[in-house]
Amino acid sequence: MVSTLEESTHLLNEESVRLADMDSAIIGISECGRLIYDNEKIIDCLMAQGMSRPEALDWSDFNIYGSIPSGGCIILSVRIVT
Repeated sequence: MVSTLEESTHLLNEESVRLADMDSAIIGISECGRLIYDNEKIIDCLMAQGMSRPEALDWSDFNIYGSIPSGGCIILSVRIVT
């Protein structure tokens, strides 16, 4: 079943974090009610806001990944190339 994020907000737990201006990077909701973000799509969002790829990588490392508490409030999906 495919739903929009707005149709699915009732599935989110109260600790789930919605990153500002990153809705296009959301790829799903976990069974425990956390948003799942695609790491590469986060970089794409930052680049669409005017950052270069190296700037987007640095910014996301510090401001997103570096600010997630232990146990996390979001889930990051990283693509593995085989």
